Amino acid sequence: MLKSKITRRQFLKGSVALTAAATALSFLQLNSKRLSAAEYAPGWKVEWKPNVCGFCANICGLNVRIHEAGGTKKPLKIDGNKFDNYGQGKICARGQSGLSYLFNPDRITKPLIRVEGSKRGEWKFRTATWEEAFQYIMKKVKEHDIKPHEWVFLGGWHGCAQYRPWAFGAALLMGMLNIWGAPIQNCVGVEHLGIHAATGYFNAHDEMVVDFQNANFILVVRSNGSLAGISTGRAHRFGEALKRGAYL
Repeated sequence: MLKSKITRRQFLKGSVALTAAATALSFLQLNSKRLSAAEYAPGWKVEWKPNVCGFCANICGLNVRIHEAGGTKKPLKIDGNKFDNYGQGKICARGQSGLSYLFNPDRITKPLIRVEGSKRGEWKFRTATWEEAFQYIMKKVKEHDIKPHEWVFLGGWHGCAQYRPWAFGAALLMGMLNIWGAPIQNCVGVEHLGIHAATGYFNAHDEMVVDFQNANFILVVRSNGSLAGISTGRAHRFGEALKRGAYL
C-alpha cells in the first residue's frame, strides 16, 4: 500500500489553493456564454419535433431535437414536452435512452428469414425485403393450412404497451384473437381485443390520472398506485404532493 505523509501546513496551503480554484471556476461558469444547440453543432440546422415515447404504457409526450446538415437529419436529444398534460415535461431514464435504442447497432430494421437448412436455435438468419417476407409467410400459411385462431400477434418491446389502430384492425380482419406483448404483460392483449371487438371501444390503454399534486392526504390501500412503477406522470404529481407537505 502506498503511504504518504502530509503536514498541517501543507494541508492548509492545499485547501486554500483548491478554494481559490473553485471560486474562479464558479465565476467563469456564471459569466460564460450559454451555448445554443446550433453552436454545439456548428453548420447544422436545429429544430425540435414533438413526439411520444413508446417504451411503456404511459406514452409520455416528448420533444426531440433534430439536427440537419447536407440533407441528413439526426435526432440527438430527447426532452419532455411541457405541453403534454400527462407528463408535464417530465420523462424517465428509460425515455431518455430512446436515442440509444434508435442507434443501437444490433437493432433489427429489416425482416429476417431463417437460412434454409439451418435448425431452430442455431440463430442463422438472412435479411429479406418486406415483400419477400410477406410471400414467405403466406407460403407457410398455405402449406400448413393455418387457421385464424392459430395465429398469434406478438409485439416485441412495447407491443402490448402502445396499441396502434393497425394492430387491432389487422387482428380483427384476420379473425386472430391472440395478441401478446413481450416483455410487457401478456394478459391485457387478449382481454382488450375480445372486449373491444364486441363493444367497438378501442381506447385500449387509457390512463386514469389522479391529481396527487392537489391532495393534502393520500391513502394507498393494498396498491402502490403506480407510484413505484413505470408511471412518470403519476410519480411527478405524487412528488409534488409530498413537497407541499401532503400526508401519506
